[in-house]
Amino acid sequence: MTAPTSYGDRLATILNLKFPGYTYAVKSGRKYDKITVQHSFNGGQSVHAFVNRENGDVLKAEGWNKPAQGARGNVATFEGLKDITERADKFGGYLYR
Repeated sequence: MTAPTSYGDRLATILNLKFPGYTYAVKSGRKYDKITVQHSFNGGQSVHAFVNRENGDVLKAEGWNKPAQGARGNVATFEGLKDITERADKFGGYLYR
């Protein structure tokens, strides 16, 4: 496994290590990295979260191509990574306020 190169890669790496039955991938956009999850039970795919490419803010998905407003965490700092790692669940419940 190679070292994560973007904030989105950091989140996807954490999720892939924590939940081996699911496959999390990064799709890079202009402003956000979209974190998608491939479901092992039915082969479906959905958006797990968005990560701001500039500052590492993690945002809940409002839709397939749009993040909700308001950061739900941050993966740019060690403290933020630790918090996300502890709170993360495979269904994205940690992204709700």
